[in-house]
Amino acid sequence: MVSVNLDITFLIQIVNFLVAIFVLNLVLIRPVRKILAERRERLHGFIAEAEKFNGASDMRLKNYAAELAAARNKAGEQKELIRLQGLDAEQSILGSAQNEAQGIAQKSRRDVERELAEARLILRGRIESMSARVVARLLG
Repeated sequence: MVSVNLDITFLIQIVNFLVAIFVLNLVLIRPVRKILAERRERLHGFIAEAEKFNGASDMRLKNYAAELAAARNKAGEQKELIRLQGLDAEQSILGSAQNEAQGIAQKSRRDVERELAEARLILRGRIESMSARVVARLLG
């Protein structure tokens, strides 16, 4: 059987063990814990900064999409406005062309009617001389 003697060496060993734990705690464990805590804080800072950056980039992306949609809408509105202006210009040009064509047609009718009236006047003046010739040939 093993017997254990509790004498002064045992107490010295306990004190030695406690001093070693205290010194190790001061020299090794506390600095390692401090380094780990600092690393954890930096890591949390990096994570927070990355989340902030992601939030900012999401916001910029949403703003970009909104601006792009607004630009597309504005371009569509301008396109429609230009199309309507083109239709108005087309109607105006067609209207003025029709008015001009009607004016030309009326002028041509007046010219033809005038020339016809002049021809009738000339022919009426010649009817008597032609009638006299025809009668002279028939009688003669």
